[in-house]
Amino acid sequence: MASRSHAFAPRSAAKVVTDILDDLDAAEVRSTIGVALGSDIQAFDVVLEDLSALSVVADNEFIVGTGAGTYGHESGATARTSMGVAIGSDIQAFDAVLEDIAALSAVADNEFIVGTGAGTYAHESGATARTSLGLAIGTNVQAWDTQLDDIAALALTDGNVIVGDGTNWVAESGATLRTSLGLGTGDSPEFAGVTISTADNATGIMIFKTPSDAVGAAVAWEHDNDVMKVGTRNAGAALELHVDDAAVAMTLLSNKDIRLSAGTSALATTATGGFPGMPTCAGVPTGVPANESAGFAPFIFDTTNDDFYIYDPVANDWLKVGLLT
Repeated sequence: MASRSHAFAPRSAAKVVTDILDDLDAAEVRSTIGVALGSDIQAFDVVLEDLSALSVVADNEFIVGTGAGTYGHESGATARTSMGVAIGSDIQAFDAVLEDIAALSAVADNEFIVGTGAGTYAHESGATARTSLGLAIGTNVQAWDTQLDDIAALALTDGNVIVGDGTNWVAESGATLRTSLGLGTGDSPEFAGVTISTADNATGIMIFKTPSDAVGAAVAWEHDNDVMKVGTRNAGAALELHVDDAAVAMTLLSNKDIRLSAGTSALATTATGGFPGMPTCAGVPTGVPANESAGFAPFIFDTTNDDFYIYDPVANDWLKVGLLT
C-alpha cells in the first residue's frame, strides 16, 4: 500500500493563541479569564476619569460636585453648606441654654418654660406663670368682676354719675341723681354749714323756691358794699322775719315801711312780750354816732332823767324830745 504524507507549515504558539482569540467573542474571553467589564473590573467612565484627576483627598475632606460638571474637595463649613446643614442657618448651633431646656421633662398642657433666675429653666403654669409674667390677678392686673362689667356697659352720657341701685351699678343724672343723693325735691337735708363762694367783687345769691315757683325768693350778698339783701318771690309782697314759728318779729312792707310786732295784730294791754327794743344810756348822751347812713337819725333813751333823745346829723347834736307823762 502506498503511503501518503501531509506537510504542515510550522506556526508559533503565540500565533496559535492569537488566531484562536480572534475567532472568539471578546466579552466571552474576558468573562473566561475573570476580567468581565462591570462585574470583575470597572468599566471606563468620564466621571471616574474626572475623579482620578483630583489630588489626594486630605483628612476630613469630601468629594463634592461643583455644579459645573467637575468635582472638588470640601471640608468643614464648606462641606456642611453643600449638604444643606450649615450651622446657624440650616441647623441649630449648639447652645448651653438649649442643652438645659432639652434636659427638661416633657412640657404638660398649658405650661411655659421659664427661667428660674438661677441659671436654669423650669415648667410653670396658671398663677405661677402669671406671677412670672407680672400679670398676677389682683396684684398686677384687675380680677374679673360682674360689677365692673356693669360699669363698662354704662353709657358715657355727659352729666351721668355712677350710682349703686342696691343690686347693680347704674348711671343717673338730673333729678334722679339728686334724689339718690338725698337732695331731691321731697328731701330735707341738714348741713352743719353751707358756704357759697363767688369770684372776688361778685355777688353771691341763694334762691329759694318750690317746684311751682317761677322766680323764688333770693338772698344775696354784695361783696363790694358788705350788704346782705333779701328779696321776695313776688313783687309787692311783704318780707317777714320770724323769731319763732308762731311769732313775727319784723315785717318789711312793700312800701318800704317797717312794722315791729309780735304778730299780725295789735298787742294786748296785758302783753309781756313782742315789744321793739330801744337802746338806753344812764344820763344825757354826748357821743357822736359813727357809720350811720345818710337820711337816718339815731335815737336813745336816758334812763337816769327819763328823757328821749334823737341825734340831729345836720346840727351834730342830740335833741331831747319832750315826753308827756
